[in-house]
Amino acid sequence: MRLRGASHFRRQDRAANTFVAWLRDHPEVRVICRDRARSYRDGACAGAPQARHVADAWHLLHNLAQAVERIIGRHRVNLREPLTLRNGQDG
Repeated sequence: MRLRGASHFRRQDRAANTFVAWLRDHPEVRVICRDRARSYRDGACAGAPQARHVADAWHLLHNLAQAVERIIGRHRVNLREPLTLRNGQDG
């Protein structure tokens, strides 16, 4: 979903100064949807200190998947045995 009048930064590179320059040319920017790259964070803070930073859905899901993989990896030994119910317990 794009908001009416929304600006979109098409990156030439991942350098903070490129992003800063673009933001300074677009003072109307109030929300910056970005990944966790340090260059974008630094550029956003310097170029649009008034803007709120938000994560996009893809990166949120990607980060969640990585966290689940780490947890599963740590507990893999515990997950090898199937869950069995004792007599008298409902499933």
